[in-house]
Formats: sequence, C-alpha cells, structure tokens
Amino acid sequence: MNEQSAVRNSSSDNLVYIDRAEENLKQKGVFRREFPIKLAFACTIHKVQGMTTNSAVVSLKHVFEAGMAYVALSRLTSLSGLHLLDMDERKIYANPEITAALETMRQVSLKDMMPLLKISPLLSRHDTLTIVHHNTEAESLHLDGYKMFKRNRHLSYTQFPHMASRGGGGVAVYVEAPLPALIAAVYRPPDYSLTSFLSNLRSLLDALEIIDCHPIIVCGDFNENLMSSDNKPILELFRSRGYDKVVTDATTEKNTLLDHIFILRPNQCLHSGVMRTYYSYHDPVFCVLSS
Repeated sequence: MNEQSAVRNSSSDNLVYIDRAEENLKQKGVFRREFPIKLAFACTIHKVQGMTTNSAVVSLKHVFEAGMAYVALSRLTSLSGLHLLDMDERKIYANPEITAALETMRQVSLKDMMPLLKISPLLSRHDTLTIVHHNTEAESLHLDGYKMFKRNRHLSYTQFPHMASRGGGGVAVYVEAPLPALIAAVYRPPDYSLTSFLSNLRSLLDALEIIDCHPIIVCGDFNENLMSSDNKPILELFRSRGYDKVVTDATTEKNTLLDHIFILRPNQCLHSGVMRTYYSYHDPVFCVLSS
C-alpha cells in the first residue's frame, strides 16, 4: 500500500486530501502533473493597502508609522476573521496633523443637512402638504407606504428615438396620503431641444389649468441654471402663466440651480429649501404648502 492510499484510508479529521492534477500545455505532447496547493502569502502592511480579505493573521510587531496598524486591521470583512499577534496599543496611532485637522473641522449639523427637522411641527399639521423632489438613480422604484405613479423614458420621447432608446430615465411621483393637489414631475435631458421642450411644456401647463385642481405644483430637473446670467426661457414661461419658483439655493455639486419647484399660487408656500445627500450629484428640494 503506497503512502497516498494510506492517507485516503485514514479517518483522521486532521488530514486534507490532495489529488494530483494533470494539464495539457500548448506545446504538442507536453503536459504537466502536479499536486495543487493553495498558498498562504505573507505581505507587508504597505503592500496590502486596498486589499479586502475574509481572514488574516496580523502582526503589529514591526509597525513604525502612523496609520499602519489601521491599514492592517481594516483589511478584514469581519472581526471573527482577524487573528492578531503582538498586540501593542502604542502601535495604533494617527498622524498628529490629522488629529489637529479633525479638531479644527467645522461640525456638521443634522438639522442643516435635513432642514425639514427644523419645521417638524409644521409638517405634522393636517392642513399642510409636503413635497420633496429628487433627481437620482434608484435600484428599486418602490417605497414602502407610498403609492407610485410613473412614466418611463421610452414612453416620453416617442418623437425622439435616439433619446427613447437610452437606458434608465423617466419620472415618478410617490404619494403617501391622498390630498387635493395637482403635481407634475418633469425631466428635461441636457440635449433635449429647448424649442421642442417649451412647446410641450406649454401644452402641459394648459392641461393642468383645465383640470382646475389647486394647488398646482410642477417640479423637476429642467437643466436651466437659475443661478447663471444666461436667458431663462423656462422660468419666463412659468412666470407668464402665474407660477413662481420657490427654491433659490444651489442644488448640485457644481453650485448650479437645476432642480426647481414651480407653484401656481406661490403665496401658499410656507417653507422651502434644499436638503443634502451623499449619494447623488443633485440635492433634494422641498416645499411645504398650506392646503
């Protein structure tokens, strides 16, 4: 009985069976036989920056720079996969300049990020309507507790095949509780002809006025920067119909105001502003109306 057979016949739980593999190489008549073994590599901490692993044995014995211990310990996806050797708390430290910079950083207020928190008593009133518009990409179109009304891109650009064939796009309106209000969501792509858009926008405003339900709110990303000195034909069209904008601050990372809320009776707006997010180029805009 050879040694390999003896290994296979053993019932010990400490044994790992290795089968010899054979591989034909590109050269005719040449092949390779070997016992494949998964190697465990040793790496310096500097070498593993950016690496992610399920388990690792980490030694802090030779840490000699600020942040090295953090780099080594943060490679793991879970604490259970960490096997720590030569633990020494003195080896875990940050660069003093980083510590000083953190101490001088301006503190961010949650209420500045989410201004709706400042007016929470107003939101809880039964005679107010809160509207939030956000231009963003979403993996799921459904929000728990809300009813959705949507229109996809390909249905909106039937006369523009090059735009209708693109992926993604479209608009949606989410309603938590039914209230007497008329809301339209609009998106104008940057390459959508302004002449065609204005014509369609006039038709939309005509249709909204015929329905005769108030308040009437039109919100969306119109790709007309209201903070620039250029002509603003979209804003002028809304104002000629009695609408006015309620958002005045920048709504994008490049300090442009592209996301608007227009209201036919702007005096009904009790509060409006811009919220902050970390996941989108566009920030959400909101307004609170009296019903």
